[in-house]
Amino acid sequence: MKELEVIGKEIEIYKVKLLLFIAVAGGSWVYAFKLDMLIFTSLLWFVFLVMVIGIFLNISKLSSLQKELKGFKHG
Repeated sequence: MKELEVIGKEIEIYKVKLLLFIAVAGGSWVYAFKLDMLIFTSLLWFVFLVMVIGIFLNISKLSSLQKELKGFKHG
């Protein structure tokens, strides 16, 4: 039962990180289109790219945790 609690806490942490990554990615994407300064716009696109990678990694980790929970359900 303790393993389920640990998995539950991990899921909560990954969900909060996912929400943060989505918010930052959305904001940087919008401002990258609004601004005309090349250096700042490039920095915002870089931030957007890093956040998208973070989103992908968090979703894949949540997927593996979901599979682990299904293992507890069936076994």
